[in-house]
Amino acid sequence: MRLIDADALLKDGITAEYGFGDDGLLLIPMRDVINSIKIAPTVDAVPVVRCKDCKYYRYGKHFTDIKFCQRLPYYAAEGGLNTADDDFCSYGERKEGADNS
Repeated sequence: MRLIDADALLKDGITAEYGFGDDGLLLIPMRDVINSIKIAPTVDAVPVVRCKDCKYYRYGKHFTDIKFCQRLPYYAAEGGLNTADDDFCSYGERKEGADNS
């Protein structure tokens, strides 16, 4: 998979031969759209592990609605850092059986 810079694609436009249909709609050949996507610049991105898929993500022992991260050592005395399911950090490590999406 390649992540493209959609803003750059919109700024530079789709290089295409185009015309208008009988109803006045703009028609662009699919081959030109595909070629424009192929040459679009990529973005600098890395995959992240969301807290819900991380092996350090825990539920509180006394309060079942508290979720926290046990990875950060300076929060260990307080039981960890409170997090949400969709949070992520640079310490994330995927747990076995976690969804890869």
